[in-house]
Amino acid sequence: SPDFNSNSNSNSTSTPSPLSHLKIEIDEHEHDAHDLFSNPSLLSHLGNAIADPPVSLTQLAISLESRLNRDGSRIDPNTSLLLQYISRNRCIRNLTLELSAYRMGHCIADMMEIFRPFFECNDRWQSLDVTTRFGMPAKAVSLLMEALLVRGTRIGGRRRKRRSLDRIRFCQVGPSGVECFLTFLGIHPEVIPRVICLDSNWLENRGCEFLAEMLRRTNVKGKTIPFPVEEIHLRNEGMERRGLQLLVTALAERRTPLETLVLEHNCGIGGSKGMMVIADAFQHNPDAIPSNLCLSGNRMGPRGLGSLGRVLAKRKYPLEELRLENNCLCDESVKEFADAFRERPANVPKRLILDGNRFEEEGFLRLLGLIAKRDCPLEILDMNYIIAD
Repeated sequence: SPDFNSNSNSNSTSTPSPLSHLKIEIDEHEHDAHDLFSNPSLLSHLGNAIADPPVSLTQLAISLESRLNRDGSRIDPNTSLLLQYISRNRCIRNLTLELSAYRMGHCIADMMEIFRPFFECNDRWQSLDVTTRFGMPAKAVSLLMEALLVRGTRIGGRRRKRRSLDRIRFCQVGPSGVECFLTFLGIHPEVIPRVICLDSNWLENRGCEFLAEMLRRTNVKGKTIPFPVEEIHLRNEGMERRGLQLLVTALAERRTPLETLVLEHNCGIGGSKGMMVIADAFQHNPDAIPSNLCLSGNRMGPRGLGSLGRVLAKRKYPLEELRLENNCLCDESVKEFADAFRERPANVPKRLILDGNRFEEEGFLRLLGLIAKRDCPLEILDMNYIIAD
């Protein structure tokens, strides 16, 4: 939408707003003669507009719904033509792929071949977000990850040192795809991103072993280097308690703790036993607990929150944020959590999110008594609609 000057009679030249976000949905339905993907001329006009240097396109989303050639093996020529134009834009920072094609390996192979110049010449690329409907085979994930090895390596005709992305997210790619991703990062630690997000992939114990091993130390040419990731987000993974134990044990052994850890919606924490696994892992090194900890949606038992509170009370510094939304916390669990900080109220988290739980007046008053202490650092308390009648 052009941002025209409010005064139409002004002599100043109006400047259109730059196009920053673009989403292209390529579906599997039949197209008529007036359809964009059936008209190479229209595709050329659109492609040239996108590839034109003045267009500062920063976010690109491609939704590929089985748009294959008639032999069912490759992306059709018109779609390939549009992707070639897009690959000429050097301003894209965030790349999102929504893939629902059945022959995923062939689609990824075609896209990586088309986008190779983009990967090699675009050092602004910072984020990769991949969502699939039918899962992604390990071969397709491997082809996708190989693009990271050439990111920004050829700019101005010279090879440059490889740099990792800031964020990578995989959603619904399946256990084998996640294991391939983690294995690739172990072999090529120079492309490990700062933020790793895994959502609804059903991370199995084997995948947790790969992740835990990299969290400890990564071996490169006979030397060990720290794992450079700063944030790990695991949502709807449904991991088993054994996988959770592997993960938190590796985190407790780190010299430099993560900044953020998200274990949301049934990541092996359900019930008091899952929370006790976390508490036991950090018992001897509580400062290794990430400063931003999210444990929302895990249905903790009455004793689980108390065990976590007793470990947090041993830290040198309080957490920046602790999120415990929708955990079915009861009056007993809140009282145990407040009692854990009775001797050391200075270790209460600065931001405590308890939205979506219900407890009675006694637990509420116990929590308020803790907050009222002079050295309590609490800045934000979110407890909407949680007082039981």
